Formats: sequence, structure tokens, C-alpha cells
Amino acid sequence: MNVKIYMTRHGNLSIPLRVDGKQMRIRFVSKDNVAGYYATADEAVQTALESMPAFGSKFRLQSPSYQPIGEADVPLTPVEGITTWQAAREYLSDAPYFEPKRGLNTPEQIRFRAKALGISFPEIKV
Repeated sequence: MNVKIYMTRHGNLSIPLRVDGKQMRIRFVSKDNVAGYYATADEAVQTALESMPAFGSKFRLQSPSYQPIGEADVPLTPVEGITTWQAAREYLSDAPYFEPKRGLNTPEQIRFRAKALGISFPEIKV
């Protein structure tokens, strides 16, 4: 099961979508009324979203293929000396990763990007 995460810069965006001949509505959820996210593992919904004219302009694919924890057996390289989420954010935004800080606002986003880069911060207390 591959989960895809879609992102919009239009906050809490709700759009109609036709999937397998049925009309449905999906909602991008935003905590800050700027960046909204929608995640789905349904391949029919993914195909319908990616074939919409608004794909690429109103919303885009944030994560091409995300596997929930436990499904991916990718070894992560631990980064020692990082004990806070703020320090982890700074670490990811500096060389060699240069991740944009605007995408690292929550511990979940930081953890997700670190995992995508193959690293972890074992000293951060959850």
C-alpha cells in the first residue's frame, strides 16, 4: 500500500472529484490556513487527482510514495547530538540537505523528511 500525500497553498481546500463514475469531495486540511494536505492510499483517487487540470497549479504531489512506519525496512543513519526538534530543523536546513524551513514546521514534518533522507534523531524525546 503506497500512500501519496498531496499539498496545496490554498489552506483548507475542498474540491469535487469523480472516481470510478461516482462524485466525491476531498478536503485538504490545514493547521495554519496556508498549507493544506490530503493523503490517500486509494489508487483510483490518486489517478483521478493527478489527471485533474488543477494538479500542478492548485495542488501538487508532496510525497510521491510514502509507506507507513512498519512497512518500510530502510535502515536509518542516526544523527548524534541533536536533542530538540528545533535543532533537527536547523540540521536539515543546512548542508548537505538544504531542506526548506517552511516545510519543517512540526515534529511530524521533520521526522518525515529525515526518514526520507535516510536519517533519524534518536536523542529527541518524543
